[in-house]
Amino acid sequence: MIIQKTTAKLTLILGCLAFFAAPAFADSWLDDYAEAYRTSQIEAKPLLVVFEKPLERSSQFQQVSDLSRREKSSLLSPYTLCRIDVTSESGQEIANLFGATQFPYTVITDKHLKRILFRKAGNISDLDWATMLISYREGTRPKVELSTFRSTPTVCYT
Repeated sequence: MIIQKTTAKLTLILGCLAFFAAPAFADSWLDDYAEAYRTSQIEAKPLLVVFEKPLERSSQFQQVSDLSRREKSSLLSPYTLCRIDVTSESGQEIANLFGATQFPYTVITDKHLKRILFRKAGNISDLDWATMLISYREGTRPKVELSTFRSTPTVCYT
């Protein structure tokens, strides 16, 4: 009897911890830039911002295709996600601050929110989207491995 009560309490506590420990907005997009900025500051995560015109099909942001949706949470979880509707006055002001003139427009900042690591106007292919998310997930510029370039002598046969 005591073991059953203890097990039940432990299960309840673990369930509550799992619920509260899981990030509330792990894969959800915020639509308030100020809230996304604060969240990114607190969590020390890079900020991924997408500017779009939701009612215009050509200016909508297309998410990763159905084949890649399984990986959505693992690819997006390192980021604070923000979608800005540029048809609103405040959305247009924020877009102007980022220099966005063509939509959709995607921006990734560093984890300290001091510099823009990536920006692109227009839609992004699924492959480029996944590559971008993997490349900037640490909130720093990707490092180029110089060891991959071999230093071989050049021979000229002239």
